[in-house]
Formats: sequence, structure tokens, C-alpha cells
Amino acid sequence: MSIPLPPPFHLDDTALQSAAVGDKGELFLLTWAEGVEKCLLCSFTGNGKDDQIQFSEETIRGIQPQLLAQFQSLITSSSVPSPTPTPRTGRALRAILARCVLLLFRYLGPTGLYDFVSSLMKGLDGPVLDTNRETKVATLSLLGDIMGEEKVGSEVRGMVSDIVAGSLRIFKTASYLGTGWTEGCYDDLVRHLVEELGCGQGAGLGWSNSSFHPGAKAAINMLLTPSNAQTARYDALVVRHQVALLLRQVVGVRLLSEMGQIAAIRDFASMYLSKYPALIAGEKAPSKQALILALQETAALIRQLGSTPPAVEDVLAEPLMRLQGHPSNSVQTYAAWTLRAFCTANPSRLSPTIVQLLELLSKDLSLISLPSPPADIARRTIGHARSLAALISLIPRKPLYVSFDVSAKCMSLAIQLLKQSADHELQISSTEIQAAWTVIGALMSLGSNFVRLHLPQLLILWKNALPKPTNKDASAAQVRREEEWLFLLAIREQALASVLSFLKHNAGLLNQDTSRRLVAILSNALAFANSLTSLKGADIADHLPSTSGTLKLVDRDLMYRRRLLQCFVALGRNASAETLHTTLLNTAISIFADPERYTGHNPVQAAIAAGSGAFVSVWDTTDGFGYGVTSLISEENIALGQEERKVSDHLNRDSIDARMDELMSRAVMGAAEHDPAILSWRQESGEEVDADEIFAPPPAATAVVDSALEVFAMYFPIQESTTQTALLQQLTNHLRSGKLEKNPGRKMAILVNAIVASLGALRFLTNSSKRSNDSLAATQVPILLRDFIKDGLMHSDHRLRNAASESMGRIAYLAGATFMNNQIQFLVNHVVSNTDPSGRAGCALAFGEMYKNVGGMGAGPVLKTIVDVLMSLSADPHPVVHFWALQSLSRVINGAGLSYSPFVNGTLGMVVKLYMSETHEPEGGSVSSVNMRGDLPAYQAFAKIVDALIGVLGPELQESERARDLVLTLLAEFSQETDECVVVESIRCMQHFLIFAPDSVDLPQLVQQLRTHLSSSRRPLKLAAVNSVYQLVQRNASLMSKFGGDRLVSDLFALLDDDPSIEGVRDAINSWLKQTADLNPCGWVDLCQRIMSKSAVSRQVVEAAAQDDDPFALNDEESQGLGTEGGVPMFARLTSRWRTQLFALQCLHQVFLTVQSSGKLQHFDPLVGRASRVNPKFLLVNRISDIIKMAFTASTAQVMDIRLEGLLVLRDVIENFQKSRDPDFEDALLLEQYQAPITSALTPAFAADSYPEVLSLAVEICGVFVGSGIVKEIDKMGRILKLLTNALENCKDPDMVSLGEVRNLSTTAVVMLKTSIFAAWAQFQAASIEQRYLVDVVSPHIATLCPFWVASLREYAKMRSDPDAGASDSSTGTGAFDSVHSGMTREAALPYYERAWLPILQAIATLMQANNKFIFAALDAQEATPTYSPNPSRDDPAAYFFVLYGLAYEVLAAPSLNQEPATTASVFKTAIFAIEGLVQPPIAGQSLFQDNIFEELLSLMLRLVMTESPAIQIRIANLMLRLAKSYSKVLNDITDVPPMNGSPEITVLTTSRMTQCLRVVTCILHQGVSLSGLARVKTQGESRLELLRTSFAVYTDIADLYPSAYKADLYAIAFHLYAELLKEEVADVDVAGQLLPTLKAICERCTQSKSVDQSAISLIIQGLLSTCIQSVDDVSGRQGVAVVLKRKNNMLALTLLLTSIPPTVKLSQGLIENCGFMLSQQAASDDAELSALAVHCIRSLVLAASTPNRPGLKYCLGQLLPGLIEVIAREAASPSMLDKTELRFSTLQDVLKTLMSFWSACPSEQRAKPLEILLPTFILLLEANEANQSSAVHQATISQLVAVVSQDPTAFKDATNSLESEQRNLLESALRKAMAGQEKVVAQPSANLAPKIELKSFG
Repeated sequence: MSIPLPPPFHLDDTALQSAAVGDKGELFLLTWAEGVEKCLLCSFTGNGKDDQIQFSEETIRGIQPQLLAQFQSLITSSSVPSPTPTPRTGRALRAILARCVLLLFRYLGPTGLYDFVSSLMKGLDGPVLDTNRETKVATLSLLGDIMGEEKVGSEVRGMVSDIVAGSLRIFKTASYLGTGWTEGCYDDLVRHLVEELGCGQGAGLGWSNSSFHPGAKAAINMLLTPSNAQTARYDALVVRHQVALLLRQVVGVRLLSEMGQIAAIRDFASMYLSKYPALIAGEKAPSKQALILALQETAALIRQLGSTPPAVEDVLAEPLMRLQGHPSNSVQTYAAWTLRAFCTANPSRLSPTIVQLLELLSKDLSLISLPSPPADIARRTIGHARSLAALISLIPRKPLYVSFDVSAKCMSLAIQLLKQSADHELQISSTEIQAAWTVIGALMSLGSNFVRLHLPQLLILWKNALPKPTNKDASAAQVRREEEWLFLLAIREQALASVLSFLKHNAGLLNQDTSRRLVAILSNALAFANSLTSLKGADIADHLPSTSGTLKLVDRDLMYRRRLLQCFVALGRNASAETLHTTLLNTAISIFADPERYTGHNPVQAAIAAGSGAFVSVWDTTDGFGYGVTSLISEENIALGQEERKVSDHLNRDSIDARMDELMSRAVMGAAEHDPAILSWRQESGEEVDADEIFAPPPAATAVVDSALEVFAMYFPIQESTTQTALLQQLTNHLRSGKLEKNPGRKMAILVNAIVASLGALRFLTNSSKRSNDSLAATQVPILLRDFIKDGLMHSDHRLRNAASESMGRIAYLAGATFMNNQIQFLVNHVVSNTDPSGRAGCALAFGEMYKNVGGMGAGPVLKTIVDVLMSLSADPHPVVHFWALQSLSRVINGAGLSYSPFVNGTLGMVVKLYMSETHEPEGGSVSSVNMRGDLPAYQAFAKIVDALIGVLGPELQESERARDLVLTLLAEFSQETDECVVVESIRCMQHFLIFAPDSVDLPQLVQQLRTHLSSSRRPLKLAAVNSVYQLVQRNASLMSKFGGDRLVSDLFALLDDDPSIEGVRDAINSWLKQTADLNPCGWVDLCQRIMSKSAVSRQVVEAAAQDDDPFALNDEESQGLGTEGGVPMFARLTSRWRTQLFALQCLHQVFLTVQSSGKLQHFDPLVGRASRVNPKFLLVNRISDIIKMAFTASTAQVMDIRLEGLLVLRDVIENFQKSRDPDFEDALLLEQYQAPITSALTPAFAADSYPEVLSLAVEICGVFVGSGIVKEIDKMGRILKLLTNALENCKDPDMVSLGEVRNLSTTAVVMLKTSIFAAWAQFQAASIEQRYLVDVVSPHIATLCPFWVASLREYAKMRSDPDAGASDSSTGTGAFDSVHSGMTREAALPYYERAWLPILQAIATLMQANNKFIFAALDAQEATPTYSPNPSRDDPAAYFFVLYGLAYEVLAAPSLNQEPATTASVFKTAIFAIEGLVQPPIAGQSLFQDNIFEELLSLMLRLVMTESPAIQIRIANLMLRLAKSYSKVLNDITDVPPMNGSPEITVLTTSRMTQCLRVVTCILHQGVSLSGLARVKTQGESRLELLRTSFAVYTDIADLYPSAYKADLYAIAFHLYAELLKEEVADVDVAGQLLPTLKAICERCTQSKSVDQSAISLIIQGLLSTCIQSVDDVSGRQGVAVVLKRKNNMLALTLLLTSIPPTVKLSQGLIENCGFMLSQQAASDDAELSALAVHCIRSLVLAASTPNRPGLKYCLGQLLPGLIEVIAREAASPSMLDKTELRFSTLQDVLKTLMSFWSACPSEQRAKPLEILLPTFILLLEANEANQSSAVHQATISQLVAVVSQDPTAFKDATNSLESEQRNLLESALRKAMAGQEKVVAQPSANLAPKIELKSFG
């Protein structure tokens, strides 16, 4: 009896039928099947969600037969007639069912498998009919899945023959395949594919090992040998591009290791490059195409290597120089490009090679004028000129390796050639002129700094080369021979090439005058072109372009027009060319749209081709011209307009596959030889290996069309509407011309050109603010554009449809809502009434583009219409229709956003339905359309729609369970498709899904899938997986480490090493590192070490390979790779690529930055690490040795970038561990023991094979090490200090050309190195203020350094202030540049000066502050002889005073906006510090007071005070003090200033320069006191205290410099500012209290000065005392921390003033009474803390009053006594609180002591009277503590009474007489008890006993 199926497995037929009726049957089936698979997987593996139902194996085994039967019934259901709609068994359902079947038999065993397969086999019987087709497909699919599973399929291997026989029967009987197709084609196809695959793999891996693979060599020779020379040029270019693509991207990038790349270069050189010319009889030189391929790939391999190892340099240098003179134009171009790449990788050869080429060119030019010159001399001359041009354009990228006098030689040679060309025949003159303009064009790439100097001469040369046509010229042109026309066109085209180069590289020089003159020149050129057309137009039109090396008139005409239009494009929308716009637009339209004006087929041939039906599309033509179609349009991009829309390959294919298909569909093939001028265009290098590939421009016939389209797109949008309408009408007339009826090729080409032109113009117009939508809608422009754009929409070519749809969308945006609605209605009607697939696809694209461009707000009303039509078209069975409809629907969803929410459920249902449909399967559909589906994959479009829907749902995915589960189901199915492109889309969808619902994704499973894709052999999968990993890492790198482990990071490094061109890997690793490096830095160090040690080990293996038969015996742990794949030779995987090594070093540098920013000091200090109890092996400090080893490995690398990064890592080690203590010897620094390894890592930087950049950085690091304090004894600094000292000695040579072992340094390199050396020594000098050991390092060389430092700053100032500055005195050691090239020098050298000038300025400032005579002499351009001494009374400034002053002033007045705030603050402090040193008479003289310099300086300082931080304000205050002290007499001089209001006193205080200085300081004080605005943000905490402390001191110092009459007023300001501080109520920082010493200093200073009016000071101090009293009164009755602090500060200030002022300061009696009253009042306060403070203040006053001559204080005591007595009385009233509160008891003790101090200060004869007051007060305390005589209060009181008795018994006796009897008895009793307690003390020897008090009686 069968067991019924439980709910997860049971398929409810009723529910299925109901869903099918509701058109949701497919969705029901897909959801059910997905649930069955999840349940089976969870039951067998135990992995699943908590709510997933699980069954035991026994339960599933019991229901297995029913399940299989249910699966089989679903497969056969499509062939069973049913009265109700039945869902089809689509591809997705078949795949799920197959996985379920495999799960059952995999986990439950093969029982029942044979019977199940046998039952399936029955479905294969019978012919293939429409009714059973789906059943047979499903059956075959399931059988294939079963047999393909190794574990399951092996159980039924015996049925293979039956399955094959059944499949063969179906294959042969299918009517749509044709009879005999299998027997005739299949074997050949398989054999061909196998052979092709074998050849490709063999070529790559053969090179990877040691040599050029013979199979690949034979293939190249077969394709490119001269025997195939008769092949059309188009075919030759196609083959060349395809072979180059395979060699570059497949073999060179993905298969070759770096050793293989070196071997490949050597093979290319030995087999091709070195065999030209053929020197041996019978030997044949390589063909032109073979040489081109070899040169092109050699250049790419050199760029990939990043350097030229000796093995490469030796075999390439000589052959490359020979090939520069090859007679072929193509070979010359690629040879020059390869030479450029060679010098880029080895820049030390750049200058010698340029010199060599100059010599060769000069030699050629001398031979060309001989009576019998060599036959190929003209071509050889041009070749050498082009090579020279290619290298000249490299100079801006490598300025350190070329001296700029080379540029002058080249310019002189070119001008000389132009001048002497008039003396020679046409052929010789043409060669000379072409060489000259080629060199000039290259010199334009040097930039505006060079060109500016030669621009006037260039404009004259261009004007002479392109003169204005005259009537005389027109007459001469009538009889001009063709040779003369060729000559004129050639020289004019070359001149225009140099103009184009100027416009490309020197846009900054296009001022109004230059633009006007250039436009006039171009206008002359345009007139010449028009005259040529009128005279020779018919002759030119009758000829086709040349296919040989000899150029015809038509070729020259095309080249000339191309260059002319390119110049106008480069000129842009310049106002000077406005008058030429109409002419240019008409010319452009005639070029790209005239039916009769094109290159290629003549009309007769075109008509014959059209009549025979041979024409299909312009993209299928092979003549290389394509009926004049543009090359700007491609499969994925239209490269025209302000925003070139670059869409990635919509098939998600490998870039190689996409590019190969694109090559096959190009009508025009580009090649570098079509325009050799590109060699002289500056190209910026990128990181990727193919970022600097040579540009392949189209031939001149196509390039002129492209340029015409660019001219139209640029100028059309800025024309008036009438002009636009006329131009479009002209374009429409060309399109509708009857001449095109018999020439469909030209008709299609014009349509393509017209739509591309309109799209380019619309792109410009869309982004232009000049014209509004309403103004365009009111014209005829949209209508005219629409008319021919509709033709493109309905065209069968998808390129045209894409371009036309975008144009339609942009017109809809520009023309308004009415136009858009009309077009929508037109498209809907066309879809309804027309079934043509191309037209329907075009309409679908137009819907999407119109909605995307108009936007959701404007197109919202038509959204439902668009969605309905697109969903209907998506169901169309034709692949062209449904693919583009689905693509358009995804664009609409992305553009609509949340507006699409109402359509989400319907769209998801449609996707599921179509996904289950046979018509949308890759292998489904009709026979006529099955071949189209490979390029139109619907499944990818489904995934894009799902991705767009995820964006619409957004966070709702977390709440909408139904939509979320359906999306996950679709993504799961997409991810398991066999088409990798669909899998790529599914990965992107999952990335998007993770943003909104990450908790719904099984992350461990996802990470495992991504790791699988990372190891895939397919590149698109790798790229998608890398991007997904990057996203996951950005979200949570720690979680990724948990799921992926360190192995995932290693996988990423391995992927990067295998294919450096894969984007995103570096970003993912960097993000991972920044998040986790602080948690485990040693793990990252280990990873980087494996990569670097792998490189080090590989070098040893390579060296041993030549001597040992077993080169791979070394196989330790560190030499293992990052997961090498099997089957790849070990030689190819042994070395990490240099880019991987570089990235590893960059990661190591980032580790230091990350750990440093995290603040985890245990990684840099072993003592802190030991205290933190972290495992030592996880601390970075314990990996110093390994890190230094990596830096040393990098220091010996051949690639400069690796060396530089290694030095940066070494600097990180020194800077981060310089203060770390050795854990074993705490007195020693940790890096002391690593001095030798650090020296070893630095030494290679000074070797002969080093680079200037490496030298500069090494010098800087040497300075960092010496200045770090690791080694403080000079004799122990060893080689590092010696390197710096030797470098400084080399700088003494004015003609310095070497440093270390590096020779032949250029002038720019010398400047860079000198500035680095001077900066390093300057840092020593600046640091020597704090690190005194550096004084011994610097002082022996200070006499040498000072002139160098001053000269460096002088050069820097000159470069900054005057770009055209002349030469400098070479004796200073920094200049020696030719004035002609000073602009180029500035551009190259300025960055190095900008990096070094600040340390140098700081060093000079420290010396100036120390009054060093060497710096004084250097500033005065004198030698510091023993007799030299500065002149303090000079009038004129030192020679270079204004240089340094100007630099410092400028950086303060105009700071850089790109600097960090901390950097800006450091720069400001250094500049102010330098000005402080400069403003002293021996340096500045009296120059500060000339030409408003002083006023400008003070204004600048005042502005900085308002905006900058306290640290800078302190520097400014010190500067003001230095200025005031140095020039006090001058600053106080007002002889030139008229008195104000007749009062000289007011004049001094308001207009004197001293007052201006004081005003700056007062502003600082005011800001620090008031804390308003920006000052409150910038001035906080300790910085504010230091600011106020310094400012008050500076203020008083300057005030003392004033005449006596004004000092009192100035001190009044200081007291007033301090009074403002006392009024402040701030609880966070006690500013006023901590500045009390400052107040005391001011008070003492003004009261003790004899030059200050003391009567005025008395009034000032009385005012301040009154302020203190008033401040305390203001807060009476209030509570709070700020209030208490304010009371305290005012009481302390009052006390300090009263105790500090001398007797000469008179105070009023009332003020003294108020002071005493206030203190007494505060002493009696209930606040114990305030009371204690008040008592302290009173005691201080009492003590101060005891000094003689203090009548005021003594008077004050009388006011204070009542308060003290009140305190005692209050405490006596609550004696219990005194013992409990320590503060109150302490206060009481202070009161008692104060009273005793007061009594002791009285004269002896008057002491009895005060005691009459004090004794009753003391008795109050005795009475209060009578019951507890052991209390502390009682004891303290008794001790004071005993002191009174002992000090003056007589006065005590007199005072007791005035007591009442009870008081006297109490006092007597207390004292006797106290005396009795003392008598009980053990007796001591009489000699040691202290005097005792004996009380007999009172009275």
C-alpha cells in the first residue's frame, strides 16, 4: 500500500488548475517545486532554516515511488490534452525536477533508478510533433542530467547506447534540421573546434615555459606571410586585430607569467625584429604584417613588465633603432610606438635615444640633398622624425630624465628645416617640411610653459604655411600640376597637424588674440579646401583611395579635410570662430550626408550589388569604407556628444569575446598608421596593463566623416532656430534623395550618420542651459528630427534602433509633453498595426528611452500605457521583440522608482510565466529565430528586471514575504543556469538584494558560491564575484573573515596575480584590510610576506635553473603560491607579478596607517604590549625583522614603483618604532639592533641602476632615521649619515651630474635631489632645538648649508612669482637652467620645491632666532668670514630679505585650499616664525617702513588673529613683541603724523606704529577673554590659558616700550581685560584663577615702575577691586559650580591685589571697608568651601599687614575681625558638626591661627586690649566642648590659649581680669587640665627639657 505524500511533496491538482485559470499556474508550479527541493535538501543534509520541515530517510524512501511518478507526470503533462489551461514544463521546472531526482538517488541509493530511466525512455518513441515536442525535450533534459551525474549516472551506464539511439532517431527525423545535416557537418565541426582550442592553449603555455610555441609561430606566419599580400587591406586589418587581440588579452595578460613575458619578447626580437633588414644572402626579411604584430605585442609586453630587464634591453635596443627607418609607413608607426614604450619602461635611455635620433635625422637630412641619395632616404627621414616625435611627447611624463636643452635643439632643427626647404626641389622640400612639422607637433605636447615662449614665432610659421588665398593664387591654381597639388596638400596637412597638437595640449594659451589669429589661419585653410573642391572636385571623386604606399590626390584631400575639421573640433565653441559656423555646418553635412560624395563603391557597382541582393548591411562590407559610414557608432557605444554613453556588454560576455565579435561587425578597421600624428599626442598612463595601448584611428576617408559629425554635434545646438531648420531640411533632402534608391548601402550609411549627428547634437543640447524646452517646442526642429529618426527606429539594424531610440527620448525631453504624448500614441498604433519584429523592437526601445529621459514626473501619466505595451511585447515569441522589450522594461522600472510599485506583482508574475515558457528558452522558439537567441538572451533580461524590481521594493522586501520568497526563488534558479552570463546577472541581483534584506540570505552558502566563481576559468564570473565580495566586505569584513576565512583573501590575491586586469580586487582587499588590520596586523604581514618571499625565492630559482637540472628543488613553505592551479607549469607560477608585489607593499603601508589611526600602542611599544597581556606573536612590533626584509627585497627590484613602495614601508618602520624600547634592555631603543638591516635596505637606492625618484626618497628616509633619535652618537650613525654627508658634498659641485653611483642625471633630476638633500638637513636643524644631539650633526656643515638653503628659497620664490623667470646663478648649486626653458623647468621642478621649501624656511628661521652669523651672511649674499658681523644699524635690507619675507607673507595671505587643516596650521606657524626672525635690524633694516609694508603685515596678522587657532595667535603675539622691541624707536616716532584734535597724546595712542602692534595683541587678548564666534570654537582648554598667559606678558612688554605718559592708560586696558575674565561664569575651565600669577606680575610691574604715574595706577587698582566686590555681589544668593568659581576667583584676585600693591598705592577708606566686609561676609557663609577660602584670604591679609608701612591693610583688619569672631560663634553653636566635617574644622583652625597672627602682630604694650576680645571668643568654644574636652576643637582652642600664655603672660593676666568669674573659672579649669596632662609625660634629663608653663593662679 502506497504511503500518501505529505503536504510539502503533494501537488494539489485542484489548486494547480485554479492557479492556471488565473494565469498563475507557472508561478504555482515553480513555488511548489522549489519547496520540494528545499525540503529534500534539508532532510538529507540537515542544513536549512529553523522553520523548514524535515523528514527522515525512511519516510522519504517510502514515498520515493510516488514522488518519481509525480515528477514524470509533470514531464508528460504538456502532451496530454486538457480542457483547462495547463502550465507548460519550462526549463526552470525541468531543472528543479532534475535536481530533486538526483537528490533522491544520490542519498537513497540506486534502487528504482533503472525502472525510472526505462519509463522515461518510452517518451522518446515516436516522431517529433508539435503536440509532444515539449515532452520529448523535458525527457531528454532529465535523462541528460541523470547521465551527467557521476555517482547516479554510473549506475545505469548500460543504458547509454539506448539513450544515444533514441536521441539519434529524434535528431535525424526532425524535419527542420534538413536531410543529411548530421553526417555532413558534425564531424568536421567537432574536429575543427578541437584543433582550434588545442592551438590556442599550446601557444600560451609554450611561452609560459621558455620559448615561442612552434604551432602559434606557424599560424602567425601562415596568416601574415607575403604570399597573402594580395588580400584586401580590410581583411588584413581584421586578421591583424584578431591575432593581436588573442596574443595580447589571452596569451599576454592571462597566460604568461613575467618570466614567460620576457621569453616572449626575446622570441619576438630573435624571430622577427632582429631579422630586418635581411643581411645574409637568401635570407628573407619578415613581412610588414608580421613586424607590426611583433612590435605591437612587444610594446604591450614591455608595459606589462613595467621595466626592461637586461635580458630584454640587450635584444631590443639595436633592432628597434633599425626599424625606425623601415620603408613601410605602418612599420615605422609601430616601431616608434614600441620605442616609446621601451623608453617609458627604461627612462634612463630616453635622453640618449633622443640624442641618437637627432643625429640620425640630421644625417638623413644631409644625405637627402645629395645628387644621388639612397632610394629610401625620404621614408627613412620621416621614420626617424616620427620616432623623435614619439619620444618628445614622453618628456612631460619623464621630466627627470631629459634635459630641456634637447627640446631647444629639436625646435631649432625644425625651424631651420622650414627655412631651408624653399631652396630645394619639391620632393626634398616636402620631406624637410614634413619632418619639421612632425617635430613641432611633438613639441606642442610639452605644454604651455614651453610653447608660450615660441608662440609668436609659431603663429607666423602657421600663417605662412596656411596663407590666405588671393586672386593670383586662383589663377595659378588653374594650371597647377597634380604633383604641385599633392605638395601643397601635404605641407598644409602637416601644418594643421601641428596646430591640432597645439590645441590639444595648450588650451590655456587660447586667449582672445591667439584665438582670433588661429581662427584666421583655419579660415584660410577652409578656403583652400573649398577652392580645391571647385577646381579638382570631379577628378578627386573619380578615384578611389590608394591601397599602396603611394598617396593619390584623393588621399591627400581626405587627409587635409580630416585634419582641418579636427582642428575646429579641438578649438571648440570659441567665440572667434562664430562667423564660420554656418559654413562649417554646411560642409559637414555635405561630407557625411551627400548621396554622391563618399569613398568606396562607385554608383554603378552599388546599383549592381543592390540589384543582385548582395547588399545586406553596411557593417558587412569589406572595402574598408562602408559607403561612408561613421566609425563613432559601435555595438555598445556612440562616442559623440558631451556624455558618451558607455554601456557594458549586454551579453555579459568575456571582454575578449565581445571585442572579437565587434571586430567581425566593423565596417571600418582602424590602425595607427592611418594617422601617425597620434605618436606625438600626450597620453596619460594608467595602472592597468592595457591602459596605454596605441590608439587605432580610422582611415582618412572615415575620419573626415567622424570629424564632420563632431563639428555638427558641437555647433548645431548653438545656432538660431531658423539656421537649425534649414540645416535639418538639407539633411532630410539628402536622406530622401532619389539617387539613393539604387544605392541602399549609401542610403543606410547616410541614415546612420544622420542619426549619430542628431544624437550628438541632442546630447549637447540636453546639457546646455542656453535653450529651454518651450523655445525648442515652438520650432520645427523636433518635427524634422523625428521624421528621419523614425526610419532608424524601424530599421532592422539594432545599432540604428538604439541610437534612434535615445534620440527620440532626448527629443521628447526637449520638445515638451505634447510632443511626447503624440509620439507615445504613434508608437502604440505602430505596435498594434505592425508585426514586423524590427519595428516592434524599435518601438519598445523608444518607450524606455522616452520615459528615462523625460523622468517620472513628466512621463507619469503615460507610465501605465508604456508598461502594458512593453509587457505585451515581452510575451512576443520572436527573440528580437521580446529581448528588447524586456530590456526597455528594465529601464522603465529603474527610471520610475517607487512610481512603479503598483505594477511590481504583475511584473514578477510575468517574469515567472515567461521564464517557464518554451518560447523564451535559449534553445526554444521557432526554427527561423533559433539562431538569434544566442545574441538576444531573454534570461539575462529577466534577471535585469528582477534587479530593477528589487530597487523598487527596497526595504519592503523585509516585510513582504511573498515577494521576497519569489525573488529569492528566481535568483536561486538564475544562479544555477548553465549560461554564465545569466549567473553574472544573478550575482548582481543578489548584491542589490543584500542591501535591503541581508537577513534573508544564507551568507555562508553565498560566500561559498562566490569562492567557487572566483576560481572559475571564466572571467565574467570572476568579475561579478569580485564585485559581490567587495560589497560584502564593505558591509562587514569581520563577518566575511568568519565565513570566508583568510583563504578568501588569499584567493583574491591569487586572482589578482593571475590576471592583474581584473577590476575590483584591489578595492575589495583594501576595504578588508582597513577594517581588520588593527585586529590582526600580523596576519596581513604574513600574507604580504608570502608574496614578497615568493618573488625572492623565484630569483634564486631562476639563477639556479641555468646550472641545475632540477631548478624546482627549493619548495619550502614560503615559496608556495597563493593557490596555483594544476596543469600550469611551475615556472609560470613561481613568481608573483610585479604589480602584485607592489600591491602587497601598498597593503603593508596601509597596515601601518590603519593600526596607527586605531591608537593601539601595544603594536608599536613592546612594553605597552607586555602590560596589555596580548600574545606577542600577534603584535606588529615583533615583526620588524620580517618587514625590513620585505623592504630590502623591494629595494633590489627592477621596477621603480616597487622600490619606492619598499622605501615607504621602511619609513613606516622608522617613524612608528623610533621610540620603542627594547624589552630586554629598556635603556636601549628597539631599532638600534636593526640599524644594519635598515642601512642594507637603503644602500641599493644609491646603486648605479637606481632612479632619481628612488634616490630622493632614500635621502629623505636617511634624514628620518638620523633625526629619529634611534642613534644619537655620531660615530655610531654609520653609513646612513655618511650617505647624507656625501650627498651634501656632491651638491657643492655646480655641474653636479651624479649622486652615489647614479650617473648622467638631468638638470631636473639634480634639482629634485638637491631639494631633497637640503630639506633633510633643514629638518635636522629645525629638530635640533629639541633634540640637542642633532646640533653636533648639523653644526659642522652649517656654513655650507646656509647659502644652499637661501638659494633654494630664492629659486622657489622666483618660480612661484614669475613663470617666465630667467636663469639663476649656478654657483648657488640649485639653478643653472637656460632661460629659454625656464617655463618647462618650473613645471617639472616646482613640485619638488613645494615639498622642500617649508622645512628649509623653518631651519633658516631657527638660525635667525639664534642670531647665527652664517645665515645672516647668506641672507646678505656675503661670505661668513671670521671678521664678518651683522650690521644692526643698516637702512637697506639684506639681499634676500624680501625673498623669504615674500614667501612667508604669501603663504599666510593666500593659503592652499587643498591642504589639510593640520598642515595649514603647521605652515602658518613656520611662516610667522620665519617673519619673527626676519624683522630685526641686521636683516630687515628699515625696509619694513617703506611702501606700506608694515601696514600690510599688521593687517594680515589682524586677519589671522580673527580666524586662526590659539597656537598661531601665540606666534603672532611673539612676532609683535619682536617687532616692537627691535624697532621701538621707529614705532613710537610720530614726527610724520599730524596731531589729532591738537593733542599729541591722542596721536601716539591712535596712529603710531607701536599702537598698531599693540592693537593686534589686544585683539588676541580680547578674543581669548570674550570667546565669541569662531574664537569659541578654536580656543578651548589649556590652549586658551597659554594664549592669555602669553598675550598678557607680550602686552605688558610692549606697553613698557611706550613713553611714560601713556603707560598708565595701557595698563588700565590690561586690568580691564582681566576684570572681564573675573566676570566670566564658566564651569569647565578655571581661566581667571590660573591666570592669577599673571595678574600679580602685571600689578607688581606697574606699581614698581618709576615711569608710571602711581596716582593713576591707584585709581585703576581701586577700580579693579571694586569690580571684584561687585562681581561677588552679583552672584549673591545664586548656586552652581560656575557661581562658586566666580566668587573664589574674585576673592583671590582681591586678596592678591591687596597684598601685592606697595604702600605708594593709595586706596580709599570706603573701598577698604567694603573689601573687609565682603571677605567677612564670605567667611561667615554657609558654604564651607567658600568660607574656608575667605578665611585663607583674610589670613593672607593679616600676614601681609604685619609687614611695616601697610596702614591700609592694618585698617582693613579692623573690618575683618568681626567676621572671624562670627565664624567662631557660629561653629560654637553647633559643635557636633565640627568633628564630622573636616573642612569646617580646618576652617576653624585657620580662623584661630589668623586671630593669633593678628594678636602677635600687635605691639607688646597693646596686646592686652585685643585679648579682651579674643579670650571670650575662645571661651565660647570651650563652653561648647566642655562635655567633650577630648574633642579636636577643644584641643585646638587650648593649644592657642597655651600659646598666648607662653608668649605674653602679662597681657594674658591683664586680659583675664576683664572676664566674668564664670568665664575665668572655665578658662582656668581648662588650662589646668591641659597642664596636668603635660605633667604626666615621662620626665626627661633637665638639660633636654623644654621650658614649662606654671599656672599658680589668675589675677
